[in-house]
Amino acid sequence: MAMRNNNGIDAGKASSMKIPWVGLLIAVLLLPGIAPAVEKKSGNKLTLTLKNGSIVEGELLTVMEDRLILFDSNSSTDANIWIGEVARIQVQKKSKFLPGLGLGILIGGATGAVLGLFSGNDETGWIRFTAGQKAFGGALGFGLLAGAVGGIIGAIAGIDESIDLGSLPPPALDQVLTKLKYYARVSGKITPTVKIVPAPITAEGSKPAEKEAKSTFSEKSGLESNQTIPLGKYCRFHLSLGLGYFQSFGISQLENIIRDIGFAGKRTNSSFFESYTIEYPSVKQDPILLDLLVEYSLSRKFALGLVYAPLGEHTISGWRTIPNKDYRFDYFPETYFVGSYNGRMVFLTASYFPIPDAFLKKTSLKLTAGFGYGKLEMDYYGSEHEYIDQNPGLYSTIDKKNFSKSSAGALLSAELIFLFNPHWSLGINADYKYVPINCGGFVIDCPYYYYDASPSSGGSLIFDALHINIPDRTYNLGGLGVGVHFSYHF
Repeated sequence: MAMRNNNGIDAGKASSMKIPWVGLLIAVLLLPGIAPAVEKKSGNKLTLTLKNGSIVEGELLTVMEDRLILFDSNSSTDANIWIGEVARIQVQKKSKFLPGLGLGILIGGATGAVLGLFSGNDETGWIRFTAGQKAFGGALGFGLLAGAVGGIIGAIAGIDESIDLGSLPPPALDQVLTKLKYYARVSGKITPTVKIVPAPITAEGSKPAEKEAKSTFSEKSGLESNQTIPLGKYCRFHLSLGLGYFQSFGISQLENIIRDIGFAGKRTNSSFFESYTIEYPSVKQDPILLDLLVEYSLSRKFALGLVYAPLGEHTISGWRTIPNKDYRFDYFPETYFVGSYNGRMVFLTASYFPIPDAFLKKTSLKLTAGFGYGKLEMDYYGSEHEYIDQNPGLYSTIDKKNFSKSSAGALLSAELIFLFNPHWSLGINADYKYVPINCGGFVIDCPYYYYDASPSSGGSLIFDALHINIPDRTYNLGGLGVGVHFSYHF
């Protein structure tokens, strides 16, 4: 069913505009808007379960004070329903998967193409791409990613919404009526032709009690205007899958160590086809990570949970030449120092997690703190070549130090959550992890070889090693992360 926001924009289109990755998700969280009464092509179909057990279905034409006016196209009749007689409301929606998928591909593809063009032509490296090739690859990659995200969001946004009115206090019914106006065809008054459900009758049985019913919602509630209204049913178990970007602080710390021991500089490699330059320290990492979260709400505001959080794979390489050696010009003495680390953490968390009804209010801000324990791995090695792990049989000497330790850690996070309905939500998350590890000071040998250029040597091949002192240092393998959480609430 199509609907419009307060500016008269078709909500089917509004929700499908949420497609580029971060901008798209922020747009999702800012929905729904505030809308004036604008007539639409059709209102959403409602299924009302009345307190007497009967069912009323029809298109929502308008909301008039404390009444819902529905239209049944099959019988061409109207239903005038007093909100006080309704036990449950279900709002039927149309799937937005295809609009989300289409706009995701379009906007993501355009974004990827622009980024590819702005990155320019590659000047160095074994494999080089032109700006045009990058634009094509970016359009394809970003288009598929944004299309998938947009399709998922569109499908979730099209899931039917429902709310139980039986557990709501009278003031909350006014909020329900206000929310239902967004789903109506018009919010102005129209004259119904048939009253399927009459207004309630007073105790005297003489006339409708519309004024009395209205005062029950607002005047006789016994609540102050600024008092929090307890809402209806909510889910206690929450399962979330997170996709995010993680920047580890250990990278900069290990880079500083590599610079301090003299393994920084630029190395030019030449091959039959081309020459290219690598600047050291050289960092390789996979910053896109998946985490898993399970939570249980103790109340509507507080929850306990477990978070599985990988720290990713990180490798930092350093390079240096060996001074004061008489060597043949095409085999100069050089060596490498490489450090790598990875880890996996499990955090026990406590969260301030106000859970809205998801029909009356869509957004929530969750604040989380946690302490955890995990397994960390750090490896150091000195080698004649940077990629010794990939070709260990090709090189003569490796001096490798491995540290495998368990460590405690801490987690702080904040997440802005948008609930599509009581069961599905999408959140934008930012977190900080502190995960320390100390490997102590040690000495590592970085081997090298060269062809002696002195006349007396006869150009013999010489192997030797550079002894490097690695200082005692505590690294923080944690860092800052941002991402999105797709959640299901049981």
